[in-house]
Amino acid sequence: MTGDPAALRAGLRALKAMERYMVPRGAQTWEVPVRAPDLLAAAKALEAYLEAYIATGEEGYLEKAKYWVLAGLPFVYLWGLPDRPVMVGATIPVYASSCLQGPGWFGIPVQWNGLVYAYHILRLSAYDESFPWRELAALILASAMHQQVAQGIPGKPAGSYPDSWSLIANRDQPPYINPEDLAKVALALAGVNPDLNTVRVGEIVVSTPAQILEAELTGGELRLRLKWSCQEPVHVLINTPALNVWKGQEQLPRVEDLDATAEGWNVSPQLNATIVKIAPSETGELRLALRE
Repeated sequence: MTGDPAALRAGLRALKAMERYMVPRGAQTWEVPVRAPDLLAAAKALEAYLEAYIATGEEGYLEKAKYWVLAGLPFVYLWGLPDRPVMVGATIPVYASSCLQGPGWFGIPVQWNGLVYAYHILRLSAYDESFPWRELAALILASAMHQQVAQGIPGKPAGSYPDSWSLIANRDQPPYINPEDLAKVALALAGVNPDLNTVRVGEIVVSTPAQILEAELTGGELRLRLKWSCQEPVHVLINTPALNVWKGQEQLPRVEDLDATAEGWNVSPQLNATIVKIAPSETGELRLALRE
């Protein structure tokens, strides 16, 4: 996101150290033995290698991301019983017992683990079509939605979902979780990215909540074509100072306080970066004249 080369080098060194590991483990040691095979570890390894691929464009990182997403697949129920609508897409958290659950977590899905995994599966699907990734994420989301609390149940917040579900008893098990991870997966499936998008053009790094349809650097001019669906202004961060900024043919004003204007831009002295604010619109084109 920041384009900081020192941070990138440190992250890539960490991935180099990870090459010795082949089994996802160690993501939930507050409760689970460190050597337990762990779905959340597969999700976080997938995220790390996918970020490395996006930052560098090196295919080896994409292949590693695919390895770790497949390492998480055995934790997902791909079959179910007719009277257990929760079951298909439910996610076993670990292949082990824990201080809170014995003899094991088989048959006791923890869907927030699966939703973290599903979100990064959907991010991977933008770069790889070798597997029906979106269909897999949709199954995990469907199970989470089956687990959601309906309205009017005393002591259970409507819209939340349980920390775990007993497939044997076919009932939820508290505590109840805020549905943010569920919403993120639902939005991503609908084509709305709830996270930041980042693209690198040479040494220039652009980050924004908007979808970056095109980014091109010609001479000293950066051109961006953006798309976003919310009815709020969108901000764009470019990791270098600009001289001037245009939206389409209109030159945007340089302002001191972006919160006090509908559109404009400034250069953050702390970041040495340009921040552009654009009024609500479905699409927009920005041009930035950059300092040499």
